[in-house]
Amino acid sequence: MADLVNGLSSVDGPEHSEVSWRAVPANGLSAADVCEALDLPVDKLILLESGLRPDGQPVRTETGRYSIIGLVTENTTVFQYHTQSQRLDVVAPHRNNLERIHSISNIWDFLKCYMQQRRTTGGPSSSPFWGGLMGFVSYEAGLATIDVDPPSIKLSDLRPDICFVFITRSIVIDHVTHTAYIQTLNGQADQHWVEDMINTIPQIVKRGHLQPETS
Repeated sequence: MADLVNGLSSVDGPEHSEVSWRAVPANGLSAADVCEALDLPVDKLILLESGLRPDGQPVRTETGRYSIIGLVTENTTVFQYHTQSQRLDVVAPHRNNLERIHSISNIWDFLKCYMQQRRTTGGPSSSPFWGGLMGFVSYEAGLATIDVDPPSIKLSDLRPDICFVFITRSIVIDHVTHTAYIQTLNGQADQHWVEDMINTIPQIVKRGHLQPETS
């Protein structure tokens, strides 16, 4: 499996082993506030949003403490897997490249190997996500893990059953400590983005505090 991962010309080599990050105060900040302020279209982010009460606290601290915003950039690699045909498409938009691999019976072994080659250290211990794969898994893909044949659907080969993107820029909001973690796996090449977010997020927080409350 490692040879297969290494043989992909569309996939970049291992990312920087150290996470670059900064933490800023984020009292009352929601993931929706950030996405709206940054004017992020839906195809440029993957969002795991915590359900919040009117006071800004998570509805369930045990399961909804964090909101995670994964930013999709021009360098993001996309993995699309079709369960019935066992076909993996690896899309690298920044290279205008598509690689199609047939007969991958265990996509999870492939993704595990891919992630093992991109282990990172040095991220904030209080953040549950530093970067990596984000996306969705369909019902049909879940059936395959328990050896149950999915229903035959004519369009199943057009829509991927698993779609993940490798996130290198992310913003994690801790709704309990009211902290936002700005994180990148791109090292010094992304310091301009980190600095921009350090300045931008406090402005978003301030703007939210200035808005009048609605009854």
